[in-house]
Amino acid sequence: FFRERRIVFIYSLAFETILLVHTVINYRQLRGQELMQESVIQNYIVAFTGVIAAAFISNWLLRYIDALFQQNIEDAQRIQLQNDTLEKLVAQRTKALQASNKSLQEFAYIVSHDLKEPLRTISGFITLIKRQLNTQPVKNLQNEEYLSFVLKGTLQMEHLINDILAYSK
Repeated sequence: FFRERRIVFIYSLAFETILLVHTVINYRQLRGQELMQESVIQNYIVAFTGVIAAAFISNWLLRYIDALFQQNIEDAQRIQLQNDTLEKLVAQRTKALQASNKSLQEFAYIVSHDLKEPLRTISGFITLIKRQLNTQPVKNLQNEEYLSFVLKGTLQMEHLINDILAYSK
């Protein structure tokens, strides 16, 4: 309500008018008493000066408040602009990370597939060698043990590759 200078000045002007009317009424009533007339006029001058000073101080305060409001608006706009810029940057980085994650998943799938192929070949040949050894009348337990180690190692490697693939997904 009192932030608008126009309203403050209207109230100040109304107060001055009331003060002037009051002074005129007092002056007319006390016309015959010269000492009282001077006192009323002095009172009016002091009150008028006080009201003028209050109006100037109010005007200065209102300009200061307006400047603060304007500064707050500018700060809010600057912060909003910074927030918008940061949101765009976050969105760009999120898209880049999503693309990178997708590329990494594809890479992990291709690598795991390519690593499984030699393991299948090794596992297949080990199985063939074991069959041939089982058909021979003399069994070499040490060779069978070595082949079992190789077969377990290939199975373990295949499980590791599957785990890496699952982890990358």
